[in-house]
Amino acid sequence: MSNVAVILTSERCGHCRNMRGTGRLLSKTEIKKDNKQPNIPGGNHYDATWMRKLIMAEGKDAKLRVINLHYKSFNPAEGMMDISVFTLENDKDIRQTMLKEAEGGKTNMTIYAVGETGRVLSNQDIDTPWIEMCKTYVPVNIGMYAFFFPSLMLFEGNEWTESIRNKTPIFGYMNGFDTKKEAPYGALTGPGIQPNVMDFTKFLAQFFNGTRELKGKPPVIEAPKLPEVKETIEVAIGGTASSNKTQLLQSSTGKRNFRLYVLEK
Repeated sequence: MSNVAVILTSERCGHCRNMRGTGRLLSKTEIKKDNKQPNIPGGNHYDATWMRKLIMAEGKDAKLRVINLHYKSFNPAEGMMDISVFTLENDKDIRQTMLKEAEGGKTNMTIYAVGETGRVLSNQDIDTPWIEMCKTYVPVNIGMYAFFFPSLMLFEGNEWTESIRNKTPIFGYMNGFDTKKEAPYGALTGPGIQPNVMDFTKFLAQFFNGTRELKGKPPVIEAPKLPEVKETIEVAIGGTASSNKTQLLQSSTGKRNFRLYVLEK
């Protein structure tokens, strides 16, 4: 069973929309003719050339199935708009199987062949309800990885299949995050508040060029513990010192709590 790379995107994410457009993979001819090349900072171009690099993990043959799970919003509980599965056919064209909700809650399946040109191989509605179709394509806990968009993960193929078949949680390798036991499953790998995200193709390539080992599930860590809070700092805006106050925000750096209030005049 092929190993699985999963791209998580959201309709509410501007970078995601710029990267994937409508979600249909574009051919070289379409991009050149209509200047449709989607792009986000970092160089992730959602086209046949880029997808081929992902599938091959910068190698000389196909190593992965790539699956794009596109959510309706930043809240995975609201469900997915579409699912696309990308594979390499005959070492030439990319085969995209795109699933999305059809009228009456059913499922529409469209299959594209994308290379120098793009063409539709089939387009049909399936009686299987969209909600049930989603369950046959993704593990039960995949939504707990949907907290950073766009993001990339890698799963060992047998682990992916067994998770769907047995409806058990799956743990995968995450670009820019360590994987922890509790949901949401991502923990920052580096200092600061931003994830240490690599270029998508380079992240995948390291598992096939000997830099990192892909076996079963990744090391799963305990949730990082913040230091004990030593001090609380309160800031108030508006009104006077004797005014009633309403708390607007509380945050913590681990060592200090910060509370922001607005004072009623």
